[in-house]
Amino acid sequence: CAIGYYSTEPMRWIDLPLVRGLGLSGMYTAALHWSLTQFSPSTQPIGPQNTGERVFAALVVIFALCALSSLMSSIASYTTEIRQMSAARHSSDMLLRKFFTARQVSNSLSSRIAVFMKNASYKHKRLLHEDDLPSLKLMPESLRIRLHDELYMPVLQKSHLFKRVYDADKGVLIRMCHTCFKEASVPPRFDIFIDNTDADRATYTLAGNFVYTQAAFNVFEQAHARNKVEEQNGETTGSRKSGKTAIAGAVDESIGPDCWISEMALWSAWRYCGVLVSKTACDMVNLDAEEFIRVCTSHRSAASVILQKVAVLAVAHVENLQREEGRKPSDLSFDDDVWAQLWFRAQRFKDRELKSFI
Repeated sequence: CAIGYYSTEPMRWIDLPLVRGLGLSGMYTAALHWSLTQFSPSTQPIGPQNTGERVFAALVVIFALCALSSLMSSIASYTTEIRQMSAARHSSDMLLRKFFTARQVSNSLSSRIAVFMKNASYKHKRLLHEDDLPSLKLMPESLRIRLHDELYMPVLQKSHLFKRVYDADKGVLIRMCHTCFKEASVPPRFDIFIDNTDADRATYTLAGNFVYTQAAFNVFEQAHARNKVEEQNGETTGSRKSGKTAIAGAVDESIGPDCWISEMALWSAWRYCGVLVSKTACDMVNLDAEEFIRVCTSHRSAASVILQKVAVLAVAHVENLQREEGRKPSDLSFDDDVWAQLWFRAQRFKDRELKSFI
């Protein structure tokens, strides 16, 4: 529009009989139509009428050629990538079906596995993890310590016990943040842990919903019974129902974000007492029990001594609940009042030892 409107040449495209008399809106529409045809095989009756307009038209064609080539290249690359992903998924599905057929896996179990594999193949991460950024490993150790402090210290402070530790000795928690934590994301209906297996970590839920189940029989004993019940009820989708499960004596408890689970793994040789399953796509951080013990024993401070006594008292508390109240051990966290009492008692034991030594 501009080159035709402001041109001083004797003959301009806006002087053509086809364009003359269209008015401003008509000329703008004609110019828009002309510009769109430069990016496509379409034609139109308007063309440049002088040298300036021809130079402008040539430049537009060159730009359109480059832009269209780049666009087509991107579309082709994206289409090829989609086809490769689809082919890989199809090949994986075929191998899975061949495996089920060759090994004579039951229809109920094979359907559950197929549904889970389909759901797990989709993107399920909600948060970007540190391991997703290899460049962070190139940072100096001092910067990584500060980064881990800001990432994981708020997680530790969600625990009533570690709040007390923070007030007593922040240094031991900084070391835990730097060496003990590992981030993880899981798809829906994924087993975080199962009962009667060794617990090697405490888990903090960041996002998503979980279901914790304690049954009269462990998961190994009830696996065959669950399959039979699902076949009778026609349940082949692998989904869990809330409340009572298909296995007698099992009750589901919903767990949301910002919860600590299986903390007893930090204080003793613990075995999981129930099953924790992700209800939705979930993000969490795991506190490694072995590394936690190493930090507590190597860090010489009053807080680390108190934590060692908390471990003894926590085990004694679980045994008392089981012996006196008949309560089955659970992987769920103690109440804040219980942690406060354990910390207070451990601190008193430490002070008494100090006085007797003096």
